[in-house]
Amino acid sequence: MDDSGAFTCTGTITGGSGSATNTHNITIQVIDLPDPNVTLSTAIGVAGEVMELICTVTTVEYLSESAILIVTWSGGSVASSGVTQSEVRSISETVSMSNLTFSPLSTSHGAEYSCRL
Repeated sequence: MDDSGAFTCTGTITGGSGSATNTHNITIQVIDLPDPNVTLSTAIGVAGEVMELICTVTTVEYLSESAILIVTWSGGSVASSGVTQSEVRSISETVSMSNLTFSPLSTSHGAEYSCRL
């Protein structure tokens, strides 16, 4: 369903010896969110060191400040101790990033990981 179109707001005040009415028209255009381009860095790490995977999300168009991007990491040991996911942070109007950090990295973290918007 498309909610784009012209809308009218009408307000009326009544009381005393009369009433007053005022009308305001507004046109709203609704667009679909653009499909993001999600890229994930590949990495080889050394056990005992800190390693970060970086998920970069690039949108075709600028999203308003009220738009909320949520990056979900999956695979391997995402929910295990020593693995943290950063909040999504804006790098520019069209690029956002999220990191998955292993501290310290262990052989049990060896797996396939993915990120999605």
